[in-house]
Amino acid sequence: MPYGADRPPALAEIALSTESPARLRGPQGGTRPAYGSPTRTHLPDGTVLSWRPADLSVVERYALDAEYTDQRVPAALARRFGREDFWTRWTRAEVCAKLTDTPILVWIGTHGLPADPAAGTGLRVHTVDLPGLGGRTIRVSTGAADRSVAGDRPVA
Repeated sequence: MPYGADRPPALAEIALSTESPARLRGPQGGTRPAYGSPTRTHLPDGTVLSWRPADLSVVERYALDAEYTDQRVPAALARRFGREDFWTRWTRAEVCAKLTDTPILVWIGTHGLPADPAAGTGLRVHTVDLPGLGGRTIRVSTGAADRSVAGDRPVA
């Protein structure tokens, strides 16, 4: 069944791999991968997750973000947004920001850190937990935007 408004991606669609932490990466703010390519996210220990929706005919854009559930919430963010279910809310906000080409600090400054995108926006976000290396749990959010979401403006 394809990824859609009420259908999260199959766990098999999310690939987990590792790369050497010493690997040099390009500068931040690179170009978006070609449509149809897997989207990737990097965890601090070199773990890489990639995802490509199974059915690209129903989405315009797609994004992925992940964090370890046991990592410490930065103190300034904890004071501002609380610790409860923080990494779920953070990864979902990151996905919304990526789908709308909005820097994450602008996104949370405008929308705060809710667990879901604004109603009626054309953004669909799902969150799952995956077993990571060494028994750690990875909270993963994936998202897609339909054709009504312009990539150069934030969602109201």
